[in-house]
Amino acid sequence: MRRARRGDVQAFGTLVTQYQDRVWRFLATWVSEREDREELVQEVFLAAHRGIRRFRGEAQFSTWLLQIALNQARGFRRSKARRPREVSFPEWGDGEEWLDNQGASGLSGTSTAQEGVDDAAARKQISARVWTLIEQLPEDWQAAMRLRYQEEMSHPEIAEVLGVPVGTVKAQLYRCRQRLAEWLGEEGIE
Repeated sequence: MRRARRGDVQAFGTLVTQYQDRVWRFLATWVSEREDREELVQEVFLAAHRGIRRFRGEAQFSTWLLQIALNQARGFRRSKARRPREVSFPEWGDGEEWLDNQGASGLSGTSTAQEGVDDAAARKQISARVWTLIEQLPEDWQAAMRLRYQEEMSHPEIAEVLGVPVGTVKAQLYRCRQRLAEWLGEEGIE
């Protein structure tokens, strides 16, 4: 990090190699088109390179980088025409942790191989629905959910990325989980 801050291109290249997959996964839920996401990842690292001398080290580098990624993703979404789009569910995970915490995972503990396959399919379907519903929440709530369940960040880390107090993060996550539970309950998914 110190070498990169002094302008060492190889050191910055090492940081890019180390963090590019994490940035890619984070942006995958914001940008579904592969080409757009590739461009956005490049923009994130260009912005990081331009601003690396201003990085004070008060937060982790990954937190600072994801804050840049979030800002880039928001700008990208604002610049795109508002039109319905297909939601993708990238390789980063399927929301099972959230489902487990909501009791919606009563799909485990199978007695036969077929039940296991059926359960996995049901979990995937429910998970896809959860993430589709998350897309309907306010943008700040979406960001908090992604950072918590995709990036597995702590409340203070999320607060740092979003630039809000920790209490706000906790409230957003709580309200988001409440809203999702209501919606899923209305659909008969519990």
